[in-house]
Amino acid sequence: MKVGGDLLMLYKEDWNEVRENFKAWWERSLDRPLIQIVAPKTNSYSEMVDLWIFLRHYPNVDDAINLLLSKFERTLFLKEAYPNVWVNLGPGILSAFLGAELKFDERIATAWFEGNMSLDEIMEAEFDPENVWWKYLVKCTKTASERCRDKAIVGFTDLLDPITIAGQLRGRYPTNLLKDMFLSGNKLNKVLRKIQEFWFYCFEELGKLINVYENGYSTWADLWSDKSYFVLQCDTIVFLSPKLFDRFVYPYIVEECEYLERSIWHLDGPLELKHR
Repeated sequence: MKVGGDLLMLYKEDWNEVRENFKAWWERSLDRPLIQIVAPKTNSYSEMVDLWIFLRHYPNVDDAINLLLSKFERTLFLKEAYPNVWVNLGPGILSAFLGAELKFDERIATAWFEGNMSLDEIMEAEFDPENVWWKYLVKCTKTASERCRDKAIVGFTDLLDPITIAGQLRGRYPTNLLKDMFLSGNKLNKVLRKIQEFWFYCFEELGKLINVYENGYSTWADLWSDKSYFVLQCDTIVFLSPKLFDRFVYPYIVEECEYLERSIWHLDGPLELKHR
């Protein structure tokens, strides 16, 4: 399976045509919007893919992938929709690599992260390749890449953004983080710089595991690209004035955009518009 050549995908027979449509869309030459329709081949809603499957079946990666593939087999992916193995361990899993506790509520199907670290403790934190959640993410991503080759696309986990990761690590989000902006702004920016470096490292390592040369790039947004991209976002900015945004968020967005070949901003509501 190569990004630059023709390929066959078991659960998406017209994948070569769809790839060309995505390429045209990114270059703004597609003469229509992307259209993605995902529907069960039967009338059962239970056949739809579970977005939390890797946490729901933790630590049994093969069980999760077996179930995913069986769901894909019974699902229609029409127009630009495609089978996307999004390795979802919660928005901001990067914070768990650095010391936050991952919380998953299976009943309501959501995950969040709770930390209780000082800025000094975050500054001293080192990326630990033996961290239980990093090891699990690596196992999920590597196994999915091996088992889903020629069957589905493997998507990057949601690393989120430096300022929100800092807020998760600090705890009592966003209260502690907002206090830091006024009381320890210089130290906070050093923390954000360190988190940004971890972000780039994780992205690079995951790209190797996914083998983006063959797989391409995909995320939770179900958008495929033959060039590097990520869905950038920062829901934290709804709490910030334009001045605080310019100091603690905007420089890192610029850096990420320069690092990536393509990018998309996830606008999560009208309260973000003041930062246009």
